[in-house]
Amino acid sequence: MGPATSPLIVAAFGASGAAWLAGLKPYAPYLLVGALAALVCAFRSVRRERRACASQPVSKLRLLATRLSLVVLWTSAVMWLGAEVAYLLFGIRR
Repeated sequence: MGPATSPLIVAAFGASGAAWLAGLKPYAPYLLVGALAALVCAFRSVRRERRACASQPVSKLRLLATRLSLVVLWTSAVMWLGAEVAYLLFGIRR
C-alpha cells in the first residue's frame, strides 16, 4: 500500500479491517482471477438478455435497467483493469 491510499483504507475499514485486508495480500492473484470470472459471467448474462429482448417489445424501464447495468459493468471492468495494473506494477514484491 502506498502512503496516499493507506489513510483511505483505514478510514473506510477501520484499523482492524485494514489489518485484515493486509492479510489477503497473498491471495491477490486468486481474487483478481475470481473477479474477472464474475465480470465475464455478468457481461455474458447482460448480452444474453439483450438478445432475448431483441425479439420481443421492451419497456423503457427495462431498457434503462439494461443500460444502467452495462454502465456499472464497464465501470467495474475499468476498476478491475486498474487493480490488475497496480498489482503487476507494485504487488509482485514480497
